[in-house]
Amino acid sequence: MTVIEEFSKIQNFNGNILFLSVPDEETISRGMLEASILMDEIKIKFNLEYILTINSEPYFNNAKEKAILYEGSVGKIMPVIYVKGVKSHVGDPYNGINPSLILANIQRLTELNVELCDQVENDATPPPVWVNLKDRKKAYDASIPEAATGYFNWLTFTKTPVDIIETMLKLSGEAIDLTLGHFTESYHKFCKLNHEVPNEIQFVGKTITFDLLFEEAKKEFGDEFLFEYEKFEQKMKEMLKLNKINLPEATIRILEFTADYMELEGPTVVIALSGPYYPHISNKLIENGERYDLLKRVNNISKPLYNLEYESNSYFMGMSDLSYTGWVCEDEDIKIIKKNSPGWDIIYSIPFYAIKKLNMPIINIGPWGKDLHKPTERVFEKDVYERVPNIISSLIIDIFNDNY
Repeated sequence: MTVIEEFSKIQNFNGNILFLSVPDEETISRGMLEASILMDEIKIKFNLEYILTINSEPYFNNAKEKAILYEGSVGKIMPVIYVKGVKSHVGDPYNGINPSLILANIQRLTELNVELCDQVENDATPPPVWVNLKDRKKAYDASIPEAATGYFNWLTFTKTPVDIIETMLKLSGEAIDLTLGHFTESYHKFCKLNHEVPNEIQFVGKTITFDLLFEEAKKEFGDEFLFEYEKFEQKMKEMLKLNKINLPEATIRILEFTADYMELEGPTVVIALSGPYYPHISNKLIENGERYDLLKRVNNISKPLYNLEYESNSYFMGMSDLSYTGWVCEDEDIKIIKKNSPGWDIIYSIPFYAIKKLNMPIINIGPWGKDLHKPTERVFEKDVYERVPNIISSLIIDIFNDNY
């Protein structure tokens, strides 16, 4: 804000600076999602060309004189897994399939699986980590649960939503095979213990997307289903508004409503997506995104002034609102997201039409910081009050001089 104030004092300033102060970056980025629409409207109204986005998130390292800037931001997608089992009494376990076991096997195939990391040059994303797993039993009884659900974070540099859905369908199929293999082996051993002849196993598992489940429900029940579905969406929207549930839980409940309406038979795994979704973005992926040679420009400023040399990373790993300053995936990925996100446009949405128009080079250059999300979180005072404001000011002038 101080930088903007200083620029406002310059007579006949050659260019325009748009300052955006956006709330809610730590949850679902409501501020930036709305701002992307506003930016598109302002662009059209005043016939503007956006040439650079500057963000000022802190960077984190242990070396005082090693500064880092970022020319992109990591993406995050949240697959939601719904598993429908086959209910049975706990005294007759081989007459049913426990969905929690299938879900546990899906977690085992994904959690900390480095083969699912996204790698660009010398950087790799952390492997997926599950943040929620539970059965869907409403009350206690002596039976295995009918369904189980979970969701996890998957960070991306280049993997697309299409890639993610395809991978999850494959891994979920493997998890069902593992579960049924274990089930069969256990059943045969149990029969041997009881001197019984085992019956042929009848369970056949399948994996589907939410899109397919929804289309089947629409085909079978038509307007009746759509009316009830839309009514339930509105109910979830109201519960979200009152903070009675969170966004992933609302997503699961809409998925669950659809499965129950269809009287979905198990064992079946349904793959869906939940917000918040953060698209990955990088100057390496943006068309002509490296045209300014930002690292060289920043070091030409910082070295003479502060004897400080920056290094450039392709992706800021903390996730940021830079994700909504452009779109580097395909239109097919947008379709996949919309069709497989229960409650899309009602409980959550992203204005893809707006962010697709904003593609421009980006840079995240902020103060040195420590202890992210801890009580001792802080930033380096000299960076906040002197170095970073001066570097950003000089960079803005440098970029404008090249463009006008």
